[in-house]
Amino acid sequence: MKKILFIALLAYGMNAKAQITMEHHYPPVGIYTYLSYTILSTCEFKYYMVDNIGNTLTLYNVDHSIYKSITIPPQPISSSNYYFISAVSNMIFDTDSSTVEYILYGIDTIHTPPNNFYLNIYTENGSILYADTAIEISGIIDNIQFFNPTRIFNTPTGLKLILQCMDGSSKVFSLPGELPQNCPLMSGFNENNNFEMSNAFPNPTSEFITIPYTLPNSVNQGIIVFYNLIGNEVKRFKVDRTFNSLHISTTDLAAGTYYYQLQTAAQNSEGKKIIVIK
Repeated sequence: MKKILFIALLAYGMNAKAQITMEHHYPPVGIYTYLSYTILSTCEFKYYMVDNIGNTLTLYNVDHSIYKSITIPPQPISSSNYYFISAVSNMIFDTDSSTVEYILYGIDTIHTPPNNFYLNIYTENGSILYADTAIEISGIIDNIQFFNPTRIFNTPTGLKLILQCMDGSSKVFSLPGELPQNCPLMSGFNENNNFEMSNAFPNPTSEFITIPYTLPNSVNQGIIVFYNLIGNEVKRFKVDRTFNSLHISTTDLAAGTYYYQLQTAAQNSEGKKIIVIK
């Protein structure tokens, strides 16, 4: 009885101090609905929602009112498949800040050969600025995109885009636009802090795997943690600036899918996926 009373009082105390309230509920609109955000020019924060059924990309203002609705061109996929959109921006893929551009990842299930990954960079009027195939777009679990295969960041020679490919290779592109500068909203948004995890290779793997990593500026050590599909930790390894990759054995892991993440005292990287086969 005392234990029940203590728990009740604890719950009351937590509720009395809690300041967390749900601000807005975006209902599902497609097969795999997801909400994300972007920073447009002049530090404009926008949410965006993708409708896989209606082929619509909708941007919302901070107060959740509609800012812009964009029609996504028809994709070469069946009704049981889907695509993902990321890197929504009006200033990185061209120099016209009056229009929005975005990256779309999909799996072509119609053409021959089927099930090919592809990537298109679209303008809001449906024109393709760039198209590519064999791009790694795995990393989807429970309808949540744990990572995307692009890195967009500033360098001393301009804005760059890195694409990770299915064969483990990478492509680097120069972009004509720029990221918002001196914007307080950019904290945690762009990747100019050199905090990144490239895709592990070989993947799938049966014995060993190599994970390239880059620690954030002024951070000298961290840990790479592995999780199974239900979120339980299965491995962890300390890493530092001595090396820029982690080479480990996977022979002690059961066949299946695992996610890994670089963690430091200040921040965590996005999660990435490996597949272990036997």
